[in-house]
Amino acid sequence: MTKFLIATLATMAIAAGANAGSWDTPPTQATKRDAGRPEPRWKKSVDAETMKQYEKTAQAVWKKIFENAVIVPGKNWPSNLTTTPIFLIVDEVKFGKRSDEYNAVAHVLCDENGIPVKKDGKLQSVIEFTRGYLELLKGSEHGIALVLGHELGHHALGHTTQGRPSASEALAAIDSHRREADADMYGARLMLKAGYSLRKGVIAEWIGLDKQGWTSSAASATCKSHPSTSDRAARLSAVLDKNEAELWRCMSAFENGVTFLEVQNFAAAEDCFLRVVKEFPKCHEAWANLGLARLLRYCDGLSAEDIRLLDVGHFLGTAYRTAGTIPLLRSGRTELWYSAVNALMNAKELMPNSPQVLSNLALAYLLHPAGKDVGTALEFRTAAEKAFEKATDLPSQVRLGMLVNFAVIHLANGDSEKGQKLLAEAVTLAERRVYGEVANWPLTLRGAVAFNKAVALKNSDRRAAVEEFEKFLMLTPRSNPWWPGAYEQYASLCKAEGTTTKEKAKLGNIAVVRMQQIVTLKTGGTVYVGQAVEEAIKVLGEPNRKSSIEGTSVCRLQFDAHGLYLVADDDEVFAIVITSATGPKVVLQEFGPGGKVLGELRVGMTRVSVRNLPGRGSPVRLGFLAKDADGNAVEYDYYPDLGVAVLYDAAGVVRGLLIGQLAR
Repeated sequence: MTKFLIATLATMAIAAGANAGSWDTPPTQATKRDAGRPEPRWKKSVDAETMKQYEKTAQAVWKKIFENAVIVPGKNWPSNLTTTPIFLIVDEVKFGKRSDEYNAVAHVLCDENGIPVKKDGKLQSVIEFTRGYLELLKGSEHGIALVLGHELGHHALGHTTQGRPSASEALAAIDSHRREADADMYGARLMLKAGYSLRKGVIAEWIGLDKQGWTSSAASATCKSHPSTSDRAARLSAVLDKNEAELWRCMSAFENGVTFLEVQNFAAAEDCFLRVVKEFPKCHEAWANLGLARLLRYCDGLSAEDIRLLDVGHFLGTAYRTAGTIPLLRSGRTELWYSAVNALMNAKELMPNSPQVLSNLALAYLLHPAGKDVGTALEFRTAAEKAFEKATDLPSQVRLGMLVNFAVIHLANGDSEKGQKLLAEAVTLAERRVYGEVANWPLTLRGAVAFNKAVALKNSDRRAAVEEFEKFLMLTPRSNPWWPGAYEQYASLCKAEGTTTKEKAKLGNIAVVRMQQIVTLKTGGTVYVGQAVEEAIKVLGEPNRKSSIEGTSVCRLQFDAHGLYLVADDDEVFAIVITSATGPKVVLQEFGPGGKVLGELRVGMTRVSVRNLPGRGSPVRLGFLAKDADGNAVEYDYYPDLGVAVLYDAAGVVRGLLIGQLAR
């Protein structure tokens, strides 16, 4: 199993990006590299002689794959498409104005004006494979065979000669999942027929994408053009072996869990990681993230009074500071803290020298519900710092978070000098390697750094501490549980310095809400975007009706008792649509630890009520799923930052809520 990146308390934004680089949609014409462009990136990773060998391997694989396809026009191949595709190895492929050095594509040849070029009255089929992608696969013949089989599948299945569904842009993206899955299966069977190893091909693809951070989760890939990396691997592996497929399914559950951590759906994240540890109890990364999800759920329940009692520094899921003797907290979540620590201890037993696990344990003991345990926290911190020094492969975002963690623990032990030094290292790393200038940092990171700098400076440089507290108070919503205590310290320092204290009303940022990808039923069960259909049905029961959506290969699964339906294919939930006033509500909760509930969306609300809700962001409009009596696409107000689309009737009353991460 590929080594997974653990989302630490300081950085949970490690879920993979959308541009995985493989198996993409076709460009309009064969690609020529523009004159004057920089040297291709593959040249930084491999020498020319090695690349020649990779190309030789690719040509040999292509010959073998093509021979085994046994093309018969009109039977297993479109009759309007040439039966001998042009195979090109190039530096980059183009998609309109965008180019990509790590991809392979199937398309029909077009001239410079985008007009298809025909040969003997037929469209000319083309397959392009970039050298960067060959380098990504390290020239693996099995990985190359998997990709070439997939691209040939796009031609054989007619994808390159057919238009996209006309229903809407969003439906086109959903239908694209099905096309990609069909091409995957075609390619898998073809490469097996040609004598290549599907298992080795999937692993070569996965390792290459994972090293680049391009693997994607089902939750984050929903309604984008391609399914998640591991869901695709699971479908391919099912051709071989059910146990292998379950392995990849659990990897999908892991990735979904990381995505849910990122958007702060901690209960859904916990469910995902529980599934992984149930099937693979020795997966220390899953135990670590299970502990993290539970610890963050515990932190979510801390009130402003708890924060004041603990004297806890603001965190990004990371930065904590404690001082003094604390009575039992009033959050009533003691069992959750113990379950979090138990999961982290399981991870430690499996991987004793993981700096992430040790650091998270140190932080957990600073939040002990019966009062901070600095002694135990310092033991874990010392072990974590030693492991951190030896870990040379930690991603920069993870290193950034751990530096902040270590600074906070040193501050909790009264070592302001060491805390300031570590915060300075974190700032340098953020500026030079992760985000660039401060204006580009996430607000939560800027706020946490400012708060902890203020705490470190308040006894040595009160004027600088005032400036840092003021930054925090400006960047953070007043509803944040750290805000009241920060304002008290700010006001006290202003008085001591003889400077004017700004009024509360002139400070505080606009609340940002958490992305919605999970629906909680009245029964207490949950369903979420990216979930396996079979898992959703276990929660919802058998659907009352199943109907296809015109112009696509996806369907509606209707669940009357829950007042909702799912948009799905045979494997994956793409969207959840609430259609009844008796159905679930969508809770709007502030982003960040201890996030305040800001309101709720429900069927039956008025448009005015929806637009008065805080933190929902600005909507964009797009046609989706339904048509009115005249056959026109029904329009939703879609809120990208929230991940929810709201459908109104003619009177301006909400008649449906769609939960799904659509293309922006």
